[in-house]
Amino acid sequence: MYITSEDIFNEFLKFCKKADKKAVLKEYGGSNIYIPSYKNSLRDEDILKEYEELVASGFKKTLAVKKIARKYELTNASVYRIVKPHK
Repeated sequence: MYITSEDIFNEFLKFCKKADKKAVLKEYGGSNIYIPSYKNSLRDEDILKEYEELVASGFKKTLAVKKIARKYELTNASVYRIVKPHK
């Protein structure tokens, strides 16, 4: 299983929501934690949602990727990279 920076951030965020300040400092103190770009994270969520909707409505996967790539001014490969973990 491949763990991404975003996976680590999501785990950190869950921990922070449940724990108090002392527990967070004890667990993560001194760590470098990557915080994903707000714009790209939300964009990627929108792309995944749109991809799933297009495929569910009958679009071929390749056509859905091309349509989304044009809309967001991305390459087809970039869109595939976003939707691949969720296929």
